[in-house]
Amino acid sequence: MATEVSIRNDFFDPDPVTIAVGESVTWRLRQGDHTVTSNPGKKVNCTPASTEQFDSGLMSGSDTFSHTFNTAGSFAYHCEEHGCGMSGTVKVTASKDKQA
Repeated sequence: MATEVSIRNDFFDPDPVTIAVGESVTWRLRQGDHTVTSNPGKKVNCTPASTEQFDSGLMSGSDTFSHTFNTAGSFAYHCEEHGCGMSGTVKVTASKDKQA
């Protein structure tokens, strides 16, 4: 099962998202050129740091990027092109109960 996040100019929607361990998030580019990069990042040093690493590379057009989360926790990410101000969080619960 995948949860979809839209990437728009300067924000991710929805944010935050909550999923269960083993589920995926798919980011779909809707506007501009962006990345989906776990904190702290390659070009910019965003906090808080994410213990699960992922990076879409530069996305353009109608690109999508998916990542499966295999551990519970809170995983912060950002756009490398627009810095820490364009950020989001994936909250991953240990069970199918997403009421975390």
